[in-house]
Amino acid sequence: GPVFLKSKSVPQELVVANFGFNAWGGKYPSWDADAAVAEKIAGHLGLNVVEAEMVLEGGAIETDGEGTLLVNHRCIDDPQRNPKYSREELTAVLRSSLGVDTVLWVNGDLVGDDTDGHIDQLARFVSPGCVVAARQPDRSDPNHESLEANFALLKSLRDARGRLLDVVPIDLPPRICFENVQLPASYLNFFIVNGGVIVPTFEHDLDAVAIATIQQFFPDRDVVSFSALELIRGRGAVHCVTCQQPTLE
Repeated sequence: GPVFLKSKSVPQELVVANFGFNAWGGKYPSWDADAAVAEKIAGHLGLNVVEAEMVLEGGAIETDGEGTLLVNHRCIDDPQRNPKYSREELTAVLRSSLGVDTVLWVNGDLVGDDTDGHIDQLARFVSPGCVVAARQPDRSDPNHESLEANFALLKSLRDARGRLLDVVPIDLPPRICFENVQLPASYLNFFIVNGGVIVPTFEHDLDAVAIATIQQFFPDRDVVSFSALELIRGRGAVHCVTCQQPTLE
């Protein structure tokens, strides 16, 4: 779907960034109809389109609204998606397409995540300069080591305004499997809506801890749970199946 942007040159105008799409690195052909969705929605809404010359999915980007973009190199600097670009070239395309100043590249992945590590499962801005990040306390879980390394990396990064990121941990639930396959269950896949935040939950004691952690950063919003045990069988949760369309004030 489309990535909506607020125009810097024309007040009170939305534009759509139209990135390429190839079904998460060619995993699920055919995707021609899917790749046309963003432009069709833009046409329906009468919005101008900015063509972005790279493959990118909406869950692969996270911004603070003040010029900082978080991305995971695994699902962008990826030979199955963008084989012709170097990391530096991808950074330049992201900056020009999304209007950001600083691109922070992180690492990490969740077992069972067929997106190759979308950032919306790993780390999310809750305010400028502050990120909540996934951790797995169970050392026997295959996600533990990768998430610990990513957490340490996040704590070393500075945003577009030069601030060292404040990184707040959110522990993931113990492994959840379906048909003997571990699923990418993450509380980080929350979705911010008008007046609220919808948090995926997994019928575990850590659900309440995650909701309380997220609530402290959104005191003026209702933070509500959504049981994602069925949805996660499709390898994603609330943020994965939604798309934000901002209003202009």
